[in-house]
This record gives sequence, C-alpha cells and structure tokens, in this order.
Amino acid sequence: MMIEKDFVYAAGFFDGEGCVYVTTLKHKHYLGGVTLYLALAVGNTNKAVLEWLQETFGGKLYLHKRVERRKPYWRWQLDRAHTTSFLKGVLPYLKIKQEQALLAIEFQSYKFHKGRKTFKRERQEEIRRELQRLKR
Repeated sequence: MMIEKDFVYAAGFFDGEGCVYVTTLKHKHYLGGVTLYLALAVGNTNKAVLEWLQETFGGKLYLHKRVERRKPYWRWQLDRAHTTSFLKGVLPYLKIKQEQALLAIEFQSYKFHKGRKTFKRERQEEIRRELQRLKR
C-alpha cells in the first residue's frame, strides 16, 4: 500500500533522475502502422532504490552495461498502465518536471476514455514535441 511519503520520495528521485517521453511503436494493424506511447523511466547506478520503485509502483528493471571502470547502470521503466497513477501521485511534489508530468497525463487521457480508445493524434504529436523541448 502506497503512502504519501512514498510519493514524496519518488517525486524527488524522479525530478532528479527520471524522464518521461513519447516514443513510437510499429504496429501493422494500427492507423498508419505506427502508434505513439508514453514511457516513464528512472536511471541510476544504485539498484536498491530502483528496486524500491519497482516494488512500490510496479514496472521493470533493466541493466545497461557501462564501459570499463564504470558502475553498472540500472533503469526502472514503468509500464504504460501505471504511468498516469504514478504521475498523479507525485505531481504535487514535483519541482522540475511538473509541466512534463501534466503533459504526460494529458497524453494518456487520449489513449482510453471510458473503456474505448479516443485518438487525438495531432495533439499527441504536439505533446511529444513539447516534452522534447522541455528537456533542452
């Protein structure tokens, strides 16, 4: 069971080490053969904190091997089904990525609405560009 302090800690970590972005996935049965989807990830060399994020919020851990003399780099990636609830939970505590989180929540709102898909491709593309701009 998540409690407020979990969201507070996760927000600080996500603000400093996380990213939210829109990427593409090729799909032969989808409009135009490509779908846009939201991804949320946090990377760090400290596996323990990322394991805590996984245990608390779900998602998966991936190991990215580094070059010689560097620590292994771990990446926690939250699955698409849980991104909105995570972002809404950390939103009040974000200092740096608040605008990105709001855009991501909006993006996800176009994916499913009352059990059916609602596609707003133009707005999703705008959100994608805005998220890219905010990272610069």
